Amino acid sequence: MATGTKISKSKLGVRDPAGDRLPSVKSGNSLGLERVRARQDPDQWGKSEMMSLAEAAALFFPSGLLTTASLRTAVRDGRLDVVEIAGKILTNKLAIERMCVCGPRALPTPSAPPRPPEPAAKAPSDRELVRRMLKGE
Repeated sequence: MATGTKISKSKLGVRDPAGDRLPSVKSGNSLGLERVRARQDPDQWGKSEMMSLAEAAALFFPSGLLTTASLRTAVRDGRLDVVEIAGKILTNKLAIERMCVCGPRALPTPSAPPRPPEPAAKAPSDRELVRRMLKGE
């Protein structure tokens, strides 16, 4: 991914001095996407360097193909490895790369059709019980 990749107008926020359009940063969030603004090329990030899901979405999927919500879904489905530290969900470049590896989809295993339930044994009638008692069974 080249440095200075443009983000679609639907994802526009502010314009930085270099002219690159980046997603806006919510006020009150000191980190926000400032780290991604400073290093927009994924090659500038270490394989095990921790980042938030919002940073990962902005860095690796600037076109909006995958969003923070998409990455949360991948976490829920067990496709993206994360760590939770101080209530923050963090991932890294290596985990994103592993998530993006294509492979065959797991097909549901064919299972035998369910067996019909065994017919319940009939309770012996009163007449049958009396007959058994008379026989001494």
